[in-house]
Amino acid sequence: MNHSLSLSECVGEIRFESGRARVFATIDADYHADRHEVEVARKAYIAPNDMQHITEHRETTWLPAGSVVTAGCDAYEASDVARDIFHSWVRRVKE
Repeated sequence: MNHSLSLSECVGEIRFESGRARVFATIDADYHADRHEVEVARKAYIAPNDMQHITEHRETTWLPAGSVVTAGCDAYEASDVARDIFHSWVRRVKE
């Protein structure tokens, strides 16, 4: 990982009275060479499917709250560590 990595995955779709929305799990990861650790900000949100509101991201109380996770590693491992954290986050959001 050079210095940062962003990943996002649509983990499902839900239906509301006003329409449909997609559920996303995302991370933004940064490697800090001075601390030899990767810092991963996790977030889950819904995004409406209609074209007028497609860029709106809404957090809800029934999705897991976002958080920041850190893991000690060397630079060459940072990308793999961030991806492992992302995949575990996706599983949690799906539950």
